[in-house]
Amino acid sequence: MQDLGVNENGDPTTRVDTQTVNWSPEPVTVNTPPTGSFTTPSGLVNGLVTVRATAADADGLKKVSAVFVPNGTPLVLCDDASSHTCSGSTGSWEVAGINPADYGASAGNIILGLHVQDEANGNTETLAASADFVWIPENNQFPVKHNYLNSCVGFDYEQEESLLITELPSVTLNTPKAVKGGDTFLLQANGSVDHANGGSAFYQYCNSQGALLYDDSQPDQVTWIAPMIPGYSESVKLYVQIGDGLGYIDSEVKTINVKGSLTQRVFSSSGLIYPGETLRQSVPLANYVGKLVSFLVKWPGSDIDLLLTKPDGTSLDYTGDTVVGYYEGKTKEYYVVYNDQQGTWEIDLKAVDVA
Repeated sequence: MQDLGVNENGDPTTRVDTQTVNWSPEPVTVNTPPTGSFTTPSGLVNGLVTVRATAADADGLKKVSAVFVPNGTPLVLCDDASSHTCSGSTGSWEVAGINPADYGASAGNIILGLHVQDEANGNTETLAASADFVWIPENNQFPVKHNYLNSCVGFDYEQEESLLITELPSVTLNTPKAVKGGDTFLLQANGSVDHANGGSAFYQYCNSQGALLYDDSQPDQVTWIAPMIPGYSESVKLYVQIGDGLGYIDSEVKTINVKGSLTQRVFSSSGLIYPGETLRQSVPLANYVGKLVSFLVKWPGSDIDLLLTKPDGTSLDYTGDTVVGYYEGKTKEYYVVYNDQQGTWEIDLKAVDVA
């Protein structure tokens, strides 16, 4: 700028030198979000899962994964680092025989996420789709729904006349301290008997809740399936006994904390019931279709039956296809049910033997 003097009013004047600048903005790149969908899984799934998915991204697919739990191990459907490479901007995949537990999931409600990386956005993953389903591990093979009170498997050794031996039998059972409902474990018994004096090991296993699967060819181990219980934690006892055929036994009891399958309480009530009486309660569960729901009744003594009627009027007992957990004890009874219907459930409490 230069000072040119004053104008007719006596004010100083200034000349401003200007310069033309040629400027063109940088092109803006718009990253097109991916799209996708799951065909399966959906609803209630027993045992192994089949994942069918499609994905599309105009910027090109770099990696597509199915994620069963946040921060869990992904099921990679395609990527550039494996033999299942992504091709172009669209793709479809079907993977059968998937055990969700291998990817960090537990029995119950699962929200499966479809995560996509594209060629334009580096390593950033975007959620393209999700599928909500209920998973019950291996229900088609093991009786996980029947949580019988104090059920036992194996050989119940009857103690005979004791012999003078040099080594008494001993047994311990390796168990986890805490599990989730529906989890399956192979439990190993570590036992010893006096073989030098003709002793032979005989094992028996019992549990207060859950299911036991026993193989005669492998008597020192048993498969235990943790019970599907309502929305709280409960202690379950596991018992192992060893007999040696020489008149001696040893045993051990382990207590395991089982985490419940459900956490949200929808309805709660308490009251009195009299001999021969049946109390009915209506519970609307329209907002819980496609979810696991539980029905639980407790009493201080005597005997009460819990009867369920679905919204379509169908009576439900523990053999029903949608029942994934059932237990009847001395002071409580419960169902864990996959809710597949809109509407209101009817709950009947029948006083079988009360005083």
